[in-house]
Amino acid sequence: MSTPHFDLVDIVQTIRKRFKFVLIVTCIAAVIGLIFHFSRKREFTAKAQFFVSNPLMSDRNTLYGGVDSRMDYFGDEDDVDRVLALAEADTVIMRVLSETDYAHEHDKDLIDAKNIHDMKEMYMSHMNIKRTAYTLVEVEFTDKDAQRAAKMANAIVRVMEESYRAFYNTRRTNIYNSLKAKYAQQDSAVTVLTDTLAKIRDRSGIYELISPNRVNMVTASINAKGAIGMDLEVLQNIEAIKDQLVIDQTRISSLLQQYSTGTGKMELELFQVISKARQPIVPKGPGGALTLIMSCLIGFFFACMYVLIATYYKVIVAVER
Repeated sequence: MSTPHFDLVDIVQTIRKRFKFVLIVTCIAAVIGLIFHFSRKREFTAKAQFFVSNPLMSDRNTLYGGVDSRMDYFGDEDDVDRVLALAEADTVIMRVLSETDYAHEHDKDLIDAKNIHDMKEMYMSHMNIKRTAYTLVEVEFTDKDAQRAAKMANAIVRVMEESYRAFYNTRRTNIYNSLKAKYAQQDSAVTVLTDTLAKIRDRSGIYELISPNRVNMVTASINAKGAIGMDLEVLQNIEAIKDQLVIDQTRISSLLQQYSTGTGKMELELFQVISKARQPIVPKGPGGALTLIMSCLIGFFFACMYVLIATYYKVIVAVER
C-alpha cells in the first residue's frame, strides 16, 4: 500500500475546491479581529527624551578652576546608569505619586500600605525607561488617558532631575554648612583678639605694627607710656595668632562662595530635555487596518491548514479501505 502525498498542484486544487469554506473562515476571523480591536481598552503612550549632563561641569573645581578641554558636557555611561537606577528608586516613585493625581484618580490613597504597594506596582507596569545607542534616555508612560500619560512622563523626568541634582547639591550644602560654622567660630575668635589687642595698645601706648609674621613691617621706634616688656610680647603673640586666623577666614570665605554657587533650584540643571512628552493621538498597539489584515491572514492560514489536513486523512482512509 503506497502512502498518499500532496504536491503543490494538489494543494492548490484542494484549497480551490474548498475556497468557499476558506473564505467564510477568513471573514469570521476578520470580524473577530475587528470586534477585539474596538472592544479592547485603548491605551496611549507618551514619551519624553533627554540627555544627562556631566555633573562635573557644575563642580566648584570646574567653575572656579577652569574647564578641562578634555571634559565632555554630556554624561558618560556611568552617569546614565545612575539615572536608570534612580528611576526605579522608591523615593522617586513616591514623589511622583504624591506630587501628581495619579493615585487619587485611581481611588487610592498613599496612607494604607496595600494601596501604596498596588500603586507602585501599577506605576512600574506603565512606566518604561531606556537608553539609546547615543546615551539618549527615553521615558515612556502608558495610560488610558492620553493627557495623563503625557503629564506623568514629564513629572517623572522632572522628579528624576531634581533628585539626581539634589544628590550633588546636598553634598556641597553639607560642606558649605560645615565651612559656615567654622567661619562663624573663627570670626568670633578674631573679634575677641581684636578687642584684646585694642585694650593692650591703649594701656601700653604701643600702636606700631610689631607682629613678626607681617612681611611689610618696618623697623620703628616704639613710644610707650611705661614698662612695655610683657605687653610687647603679648602683642606679638596675639597679632601672630590673629593674622593666621584672618588668613584662614579669607580662605574659608572663598570656599563658601564656591560651594554655594550652582546649588539654587533653577541653577545648573543636570538633564537636557530634548523632547517633552506631548499628548499622544494614536493609541498604543496595532491600528484597525493592521488588525484586519492580520486577522484575515491568520484565518486564511488556519482554514487552509484545516482543509489540507482533513483532505489528507480522507485520502488515507480511502486507501486503507
